[in-house]
Amino acid sequence: MGKWLVGLFGIVSVVTQIEADYPDTTNVIDFHNLENNTPENLQVLEQSTMSFTKEELLSKKIYTFKGYPGFYVIKDLMTPEKQIYWIKQALETYPNPPNITNHTMKNGEILDIFKRSVEGDESAKNYLKKLAWCTLGYQYEWTTRKYHKDKFVQFPHDIGNFCDLIACQCNYGPYKPEAAIVNFYSKDRLMGGHVDDAEYEMTKPIISLSIGSKSIFLLGGETRDTEPKAIFLESGDCMIMGGRARYCFHGIARILKDTIPEYLQTKFVDPKYKIYAEYMERDMMRININARQVFVDEEQKQDFDTNGPVTSSQ
Repeated sequence: MGKWLVGLFGIVSVVTQIEADYPDTTNVIDFHNLENNTPENLQVLEQSTMSFTKEELLSKKIYTFKGYPGFYVIKDLMTPEKQIYWIKQALETYPNPPNITNHTMKNGEILDIFKRSVEGDESAKNYLKKLAWCTLGYQYEWTTRKYHKDKFVQFPHDIGNFCDLIACQCNYGPYKPEAAIVNFYSKDRLMGGHVDDAEYEMTKPIISLSIGSKSIFLLGGETRDTEPKAIFLESGDCMIMGGRARYCFHGIARILKDTIPEYLQTKFVDPKYKIYAEYMERDMMRININARQVFVDEEQKQDFDTNGPVTSSQ
């Protein structure tokens, strides 16, 4: 699988800088350049016969591979304009209180990290550099792996509507995103193998939007005994993890150097978006928005809002 992977989802910690920046990706599944795949990978790749009806999806190709029912990647789903829009939202709006970030527990609520950083505030620059995640909708507690009834923030309608469109077109509708985690990956910030199973509704998929640098995504099995498959996720891609794939271990093994698309680079973007492009280029950034439906139905949601955690039906 390459020197960047040791065991299952173990990330190499002692490698040369060249190996870290330009790992061997021979065995990584590439949906964007099918001719680059090994014969073994080509045998498991499948282009879905799913037919889209909405204009935004008509020309898009959706891929999956054998052995992972419910797992799909839609190539280049988001236009450059939509990607820039969500970079702006992810930096200027989503990290603001009452949404929780990785800074909240230690430093309390911090307002306008990006704006103050651009204005030259040194403490804000430090917070921005270390910004790793923020939560939307029902706020998620990482240590207890639970959602809190008293920490609900209105879920962004733009993400909600877009993800519902995707889910419905992939036969997972109706879909009501009630929570999301926005991850900010720099070249050195990765994600170990895990399963997203804190939701009460597990028949609806995780819908994941990738923006910025190309990453190597690892998809394992339902136990840690399964060797993961490595997959390229590029800017504009949408990944759907539904069905049995919803229960699979997964993680991010590497952010790849020099892979931010031209339309997100400072020398090509509209000058009014230059500050966002500078942020993305500075540390080879990748922004990932992962939406999910938390509750099976409105009755379960109301029970949670009134009484707190409920027993999952799964």
